Amino acid sequence: MLPHLLTTLGLLGGCEPLGPVHIYSEDAVAPEPVGRLEISEDSLDFGDAAIGGGPPELRWLSVGNTGDGPLTILGLDEVIGDGEAFSVSGAGAVIELDPGEQIALAVQFVPPSYGDYQGVLVADESHRVDLWGHGSAPMLALSTEALRFPETPVGCESRAVASIRNDGDDLLLLDALSLSSGSPDISLLSEGEAILGPGEQLELELAFAPSSAGDHTAALGISSNDPAEPLRSVQLAGEATWSGATEERFDYLPRAAADVLFVVDSSPSVFGRLSGAAQGAPLYFESLDRLGVDWRYTVSTAEQDCYATAEPWIDSGSDSDASGELLAAFSLVDEGDSRLLERTAELLERTDPGDCLAGFLRPNSQLHVILITDRQESSPDTVAHYLRVFEAQIAKSVSSSTLTVSAVVGDGGICPAAAAALDAAERTGGVLGDLCQASWQGLYPLLAQASAATDRTPYSYRLGGEPVPSTIELTAADGRPLEGWSYDAASTSVLISGAGSGVAIGESITVRYLPATECP
Repeated sequence: MLPHLLTTLGLLGGCEPLGPVHIYSEDAVAPEPVGRLEISEDSLDFGDAAIGGGPPELRWLSVGNTGDGPLTILGLDEVIGDGEAFSVSGAGAVIELDPGEQIALAVQFVPPSYGDYQGVLVADESHRVDLWGHGSAPMLALSTEALRFPETPVGCESRAVASIRNDGDDLLLLDALSLSSGSPDISLLSEGEAILGPGEQLELELAFAPSSAGDHTAALGISSNDPAEPLRSVQLAGEATWSGATEERFDYLPRAAADVLFVVDSSPSVFGRLSGAAQGAPLYFESLDRLGVDWRYTVSTAEQDCYATAEPWIDSGSDSDASGELLAAFSLVDEGDSRLLERTAELLERTDPGDCLAGFLRPNSQLHVILITDRQESSPDTVAHYLRVFEAQIAKSVSSSTLTVSAVVGDGGICPAAAAALDAAERTGGVLGDLCQASWQGLYPLLAQASAATDRTPYSYRLGGEPVPSTIELTAADGRPLEGWSYDAASTSVLISGAGSGVAIGESITVRYLPATECP
């Protein structure tokens, strides 16, 4: 009743009411102390951080308890978001702080690659710290990873371009550019090193100049300081065609020069065996002419002082009856003499100036000695001795001729073997013919072939048009590729050496090439 009464009195008396009245009980409890979390920053911006170089970017957070009670904090050890780029040290899963206590947490930013990164730290679901950072680095971008050249004729060249661009925000260093693991017909024309600023681009020019038809591949290797992909490559490919190729054929008929010396044992028995040779003589000269041989010949026997023909020798361009002269010389008969090697040495001495055979030997010609007997060869010295004498006389007379000896003699069958003559033929690459059994129809072409077998003057064939030199291919009649030839651009001709290329006299040769005008 007292409070109510006092109020009433106040109202009645026009007085101000009394202040609040507190009534305390002996059982009242004081409030408990409470911890209060305070974090120094609500966000951390790390800016740009270089990738793969230098110390990590570091920022600090101050975490304290400003309350009057202990504080337990959860969640500051784990970054939500791009956790691979941000990390926290100095904090465990649970942090206990006394009133007024404060700790420092280190937050570091280590970007694994180029780009922007975001994260957040959340404490007790009531406080958050936002994290930002950017990974700064060069970033190599290719216009293509597979480049194909346009279809290119063999012997021509096409070009293509591959671009490198720096899409990053730091300098891109191109340490090396190289071609590897592929066709040598693909080449890089650009320099091997460069520095590209952010946004800059480099164009690499490549060339494809195929020397053979078919698919060609290679790989362009690129080494740079791009931390994400320091090694890159561009696969290169191109197809080469024989489009528009020209094919020509010709017979290998080099204009060889041969000085032929028949040394005959003119015995009655040999005379009887030479009847077939005399009758078939036209075949011999036809064979020489067909093979393109610039020939001259003379015949000598033991009984003749020097030569058995009407003139010292008969030339391929003379008006003399070559077959008739050979027939007449083969018809001579006397006692004969089988010392043919010795007789040859004597005759070669007669080629000295002023003697009966002076001028018979020609420079750049082949001396072809043909020995004919049906008896044992009876020269007193060794074969090696006589060959040295022959070669010395050649060197003294013209200095640049070659020597071949052929032996049309007995081989030990019907007729005794003329061993020395056969040996001389084997040593010089001449013909070994059996006078007593072989047919002159078969011997004459072989003897003509031996006279044509010279590699002193290459055979020249002029092409029908100007070729791309790298596309020229020569093949023999059996399809095998030929070697030992060259191309003379001044005359647009191929030069062929029979000895070097392994091609036989009279053999058909195919030449294939791309005309120079066919390149796009």
